[in-house]
Amino acid sequence: MFVNPYTGQVLGQRDNGKDPATIALALHGSLMTASWLGSETWSDRLIEIVAAWSIVLVVTGVYLWWPRGRQRRSLRGVLVPRLRAKGRRIPWRDIHAITGVMFSFVTLFFLITGMAWTGFWGTRFTQVADKLGAGYPPGTWDGATSTTVGELLPNGKSPWAMGNLPVAASGRPAGHQHGGAALSEGELSCDPRGGAPLDAIVARAQQMGFPPGFSITTPEDETGSYTIGLFPDADPQPNRSAADERVAYIDQYTAEPLGDYRYAQFGPLGKATDFGISLHEGREWGLASQLLALAGALAILTSAATAVVMWRKRRPKGLGAPRKEPDRRLGIGVVVITAALGVLFPLLGLTLLAVLAFDALVARRVPRLAKALGA
Repeated sequence: MFVNPYTGQVLGQRDNGKDPATIALALHGSLMTASWLGSETWSDRLIEIVAAWSIVLVVTGVYLWWPRGRQRRSLRGVLVPRLRAKGRRIPWRDIHAITGVMFSFVTLFFLITGMAWTGFWGTRFTQVADKLGAGYPPGTWDGATSTTVGELLPNGKSPWAMGNLPVAASGRPAGHQHGGAALSEGELSCDPRGGAPLDAIVARAQQMGFPPGFSITTPEDETGSYTIGLFPDADPQPNRSAADERVAYIDQYTAEPLGDYRYAQFGPLGKATDFGISLHEGREWGLASQLLALAGALAILTSAATAVVMWRKRRPKGLGAPRKEPDRRLGIGVVVITAALGVLFPLLGLTLLAVLAFDALVARRVPRLAKALGA
């Protein structure tokens, strides 16, 4: 709803849920399962698993590409694709590998920063950062309610590290010792027994230096507070930097500030998370980061398309999947890398164990299934 702040007149309305960009965002983050399953938990876990396995593919792909032996002496096949090679698969293999490797840092960046959104690994990463003193500024939990900033946002959760800040508690009107909110001589004042009017909250935020475009979230109950936010996600300026991020709490009865937290107060892991997500969304560097993201996305599509072509060229006739005995030395390296990532990302580790169990107990014991899967 768009409302004239001077007259209260409703100027228009818009259902953002029907915007193509909003639908794409919902698919990207939760596969829109909330609309047909009533929950985003399972889709969140699925997306996290896919992202973790993608990290495995990128890291092991770079490991397998790494020049060895005679390859070190020539750039052909390492950095320059052999497009005129006699083998049917060599040109496709080189395009696949070189494209993937050259943009591997971009792909990894987006995968790892995307993991900060996840409900399992991302939440635990934030908790570890907080315990190490590398996340939130000291004292943010003092006197706070159980509600967090992210829980107050319209989508129910926030990917930002700041979204896990607790909401400071307002004093109850009955025993409040303050006489009310007086922002300056001749300006707004209020009786705390009746609660501070929204105008007083806006005036307080302006007095605290919040620029136009800040968000105001109303208290959830009689102990909650007004939350004033300045987030790249919600800001009308699409390229706002994470360094401008800020959240403050204002007592709902007296309009007095209860807490004020800025990006500069965060620890190194908190800063890295928020900066990474801002860059992930193409906001931090504006057009430059958006073009870099576009190049990375095109590289992923190219690698995926060439992988399908190579798979079809190697696939045997009839039912079956390509199978090739790997170099034992390379195979050991891939196993070590995958196992290490499985420990770092627990859901990846669990699915890896499930795949190994299925392969050993089912796939290898059913001939047609073993042939189909290349077991």
